[in-house]
Amino acid sequence: KDCSMSVPSTSDSLKQALQALYHHPDKSVRSQANEWLQQFQQTTEAWQVSDSLLHNSESNSEVQYFCSQTLKKKAQRDFEELPADAPKHLRDSVIVLILRLPGQ
Repeated sequence: KDCSMSVPSTSDSLKQALQALYHHPDKSVRSQANEWLQQFQQTTEAWQVSDSLLHNSESNSEVQYFCSQTLKKKAQRDFEELPADAPKHLRDSVIVLILRLPGQ
């Protein structure tokens, strides 16, 4: 039986955590969201999820900013965890994103 519909994807969880961090009135909820986001940034999954959300035209500016910062941090601290072919893909992906910027 497929129960994946009831389990939020990491992308959905990330978006929910960002929504809570920036907009929830309860400080403890914001703190929990911040902790989850910091832990997410330390995962190997953060590379792919962040890249994917940056290419998603439905991502809001908060998601785009967080994912950009995540890739920057990952590149600075965790570059060695990438598979051998991944740096080329990441470079190409970032180039595509840069070329989409207004005024480019």
